[in-house]
Amino acid sequence: CVVGIGYVGMAYAVLLAQNNIVYAVDIDMEKLNLLIQRKTVMHETGLRKALSKIPEDNIIVSVNPTLAYKK
Repeated sequence: CVVGIGYVGMAYAVLLAQNNIVYAVDIDMEKLNLLIQRKTVMHETGLRKALSKIPEDNIIVSVNPTLAYKK
């Protein structure tokens, strides 16, 4: 579970989701919608390419931390 999909959280979520199922939790629905679309507003080298290669089911987004913590 990665809480907060800012610069650090996004990088961690993408790294972990390459081989794991990751719950990404944030209060900002805009960030979560971008993540669902495999997009980001951040300009980290290689982040967008890595994000595009993650299997669709490996990132689960939520604004509800309780759901993510139970998993």
